[in-house]
This record gives sequence, structure tokens and C-alpha cells, in this order.
Amino acid sequence: MKTTDSLIVLHVAYITSDFASGVSTVVPQYLNEQSEIKDMNIALLNLTNYRPKDAKYPVFYQSCIEKLPEPFCNPSLVIFHEIYRPDHIKLSHWLRRHAIPYIITPHGSLTYVAQAQHH
Repeated sequence: MKTTDSLIVLHVAYITSDFASGVSTVVPQYLNEQSEIKDMNIALLNLTNYRPKDAKYPVFYQSCIEKLPEPFCNPSLVIFHEIYRPDHIKLSHWLRRHAIPYIITPHGSLTYVAQAQHH
């Protein structure tokens, strides 16, 4: 991880206006809280064109990290919310080539019930 004065965290998610989706409900709230932490720069790379209501953090819509504005084009850490998103594969390859660590948060996608629906 880079040693800088602040941690640059880029969250990657598929956020829509469908509030029955746990990710679309929880992740924007989580980012609002996280954006209040001193010495952290938080942003969302949304894989849809939806902007979460009351977002207190930057929201980007393209799937190319290198085209994001500073400092988010060179994050300290990337957090993928959900699995089974093809865009995540392309982004993870780019992150590995640039030695940027990432975390995958499945948000319930790996439960027995979810696996039975998406086997």
C-alpha cells in the first residue's frame, strides 16, 4: 500500500435506485460514514449511471480507473462490492498490473440461498 498523508479508497459497485438491493441501500450509507473519517479520500466508481441520493463523496461512472481525476486514478485500496460482475475482472487485472491492493466484499452473494439462485 502506498505511504501518503491520506488513504485513497475507491469503492466499485453496481448501485441503482432499486432499494430492495442490499448493495444499493447499504453501500452509499457506508461511504457517507466513511467519507467523514479524517485523512481518508473516499469515492465511488459506480457501474451504472445512477448517482446515490445525498452522496457526500465523489461519484464516477466510467470503468477505467486510470481516467479518474487525481487522487482516485491512483488509489491506495480498491473495494469491490459484490461478485459476479464482469467489469470487476477487467478492473482487477489492471489493479494487479499496477500493484494496487483490492478487497472483494460479496454482500451475501455466497450464501447457500444466493448460490442456489445463481448456480
